[in-house]
Amino acid sequence: MAKRWSSGSEDKTIKLWNAQTEQEIRTLTRHSEAVWSVVFAPDGKTLISGSFDTNIKLWNVAGGQEIKSFAEPSGMIISLALSPDGKTIASGVQSSDHTIRLRDTETGQEILTLRGRSSQILSVAFSPDSRRLASGGGFGRVNLWNIETGQSPKTLKGFHFRVDSLKFSLDGKTLASNNQNVAFLTLWDVASGQEIKHKRGAPPPWVLGANPFNIVNINGRKIQVLQDEAQIKLSDFETKSESARSLRLTIRNGSFIRPKDASTLPKTRRD
Repeated sequence: MAKRWSSGSEDKTIKLWNAQTEQEIRTLTRHSEAVWSVVFAPDGKTLISGSFDTNIKLWNVAGGQEIKSFAEPSGMIISLALSPDGKTIASGVQSSDHTIRLRDTETGQEILTLRGRSSQILSVAFSPDSRRLASGGGFGRVNLWNIETGQSPKTLKGFHFRVDSLKFSLDGKTLASNNQNVAFLTLWDVASGQEIKHKRGAPPPWVLGANPFNIVNINGRKIQVLQDEAQIKLSDFETKSESARSLRLTIRNGSFIRPKDASTLPKTRRD
């Protein structure tokens, strides 16, 4: 299967792209409101989307067909995450009950409901072992949940801005959080809940990702690769694509593939 990336849009559509040829593969149009979150299943054969229409949809990537749909009773879906083992979907919503809902991917059955402390759950992220969930909202709180117990979360203190994006490092030891308006990126030690370092600067970060080497920060047309967690040393790479809110990077032969122009970025050394 060719490498693909996906994008959700306020025009209610989802687009699938061929990362190597730069061509749009198809447009998915079954949502009735803006699509703010899309995520691929680990095998790349299924795409999951969350929308302001309060629905979570699963799609067949090869054919573009809708496989199934789950209704979210609490409100508009702002954030979405799939556990690395592919078994659980987490959805963050805009609602008065501050709901984060975990569902079985196959059946759509609710597994666990977590009550956050913000009316907008703007970001959710699973740890690599699928045992923890991080959530962030409008009041600057970052919460770490134990999914196995559902107990009250550990709150990471010190982030004073809205949490737009969260991402665990691949070893699960570090959590990155950011705010797009004030360009505030913070790294946290997951075990202790303590801040490691923070960085503030322009342009504002939109989304965070993780690749086999480092945590990645996407700043509109810039991609920044975290080289040194102790100093938050960020290496910048310019892209030709328009600003992205949600994006997945592709790695080929140890290099990044730029969205849209599909040329390679300078190589990044392995740790």
